[in-house]
Amino acid sequence: MIHLIEAGRSYKVFGVHGKLRIQIDDAYKEFVDESGVLFIRLEGNDVPFFIEHLEEDGDTLVKFKEVDSPEEARLLSNQLLYIDRERYR
Repeated sequence: MIHLIEAGRSYKVFGVHGKLRIQIDDAYKEFVDESGVLFIRLEGNDVPFFIEHLEEDGDTLVKFKEVDSPEEARLLSNQLLYIDRERYR
């Protein structure tokens, strides 16, 4: 069973390629960068989203694999972001 820790939040969609503005708590930034996965709770299910690209330029922007449009990214906006507690040590 996966035990999740709240690590941040997603905000608005950025651009036309499915990127999201996110905020990750400082304590988890390095782990998120190394693990390459964030979980989002959708309809009661903890769904893993694998990071294709993560960039920081004032804001933190994430591009998830298989999220390729603003419409797809919008479904993931304004959500809490989680990491797997068992992998975070």
